[in-house]
Amino acid sequence: MAISRKEFLGSLVKATGLLAVGGAVVAACGDSDSKPDAAKTVDAKAADAAAANCSTNGTAVAIGTNHGHSVMVPKEDVVAGTDKTYTLSGGGHTHSVTVTAANFTALKSNTMVVLTSSNDGHTHSVTITCA
Repeated sequence: MAISRKEFLGSLVKATGLLAVGGAVVAACGDSDSKPDAAKTVDAKAADAAAANCSTNGTAVAIGTNHGHSVMVPKEDVVAGTDKTYTLSGGGHTHSVTVTAANFTALKSNTMVVLTSSNDGHTHSVTITCA
C-alpha cells in the first residue's frame, strides 16, 4: 500500500514535532523542482524529502540518545523484506535491533519505522527513514 506525499509529510511532522513548519511542509506537495538547489525554498526541499524511496535509495538511520553507535539498513534488505537483526556498533558496546518483515513492508511503502534496540544496560530508539 503506497502513501501519498501529503500522508508521508503528515506522519513526518507528527513524528519529528515539526509543527512550526508543518504547514509549509504540507504545502510543498505541489511545488515544482525546477529551481536550482541554492535557490530552493523550504517548501521545495520538503518536497524533495517526500520523494525519498527506501527500495531505490536505501535508508537513513537515526539513533536516539546516541553515544557513538551506528547501523546501516541497505536497500537490498528492504527489497528482500525478511526479518533481520542488525548490530548497532560503536560506543564501546553493542546493541541489536530486529527489523521485521512487517517493518520492511512499511519501508517499501516509504513509511518510517521506529524501533527499540536491546542491550543488557539500556536501550535506544532507532528510527529508519527512506533516503
